[in-house]
Amino acid sequence: MILAPIAIPLLIFFLLIPIVYLVIVIWKYERLKLAGEFVSLSAKVILDEKEILLISLLSGLFVFVTMIFDLLMVIYLWGILFYSDPLIAYTVAFLVFLASAWVIYSISFYFDGAIIAIVDDWYRIQIKMLLI
Repeated sequence: MILAPIAIPLLIFFLLIPIVYLVIVIWKYERLKLAGEFVSLSAKVILDEKEILLISLLSGLFVFVTMIFDLLMVIYLWGILFYSDPLIAYTVAFLVFLASAWVIYSISFYFDGAIIAIVDDWYRIQIKMLLI
């Protein structure tokens, strides 16, 4: 079987990627093990504190509603302003985008802070239970 000239670099690439991956896994095994423990700890937190799922759901819902209203507002303002002056329409659309991005990030950071507070309380309770 004769390989086409394009197949040789592809063959080297697809043989090299698993080897590099294996070397990284062996080299960083302790870090990967620690990451696995963090994932296990996160699963324990979610099993014990169900409100974390509700907070994540509410955050996603608020962000989704904000994005829908942002899209409707841009469409409405674009229809009004584009016929008068395109530069004003582009400027207003950009400012609306910045305002909605600010709202979306504020919502995300607020709910992330709530999740962090719940996890912190859960972790402190676990340590107190171990010390008793």
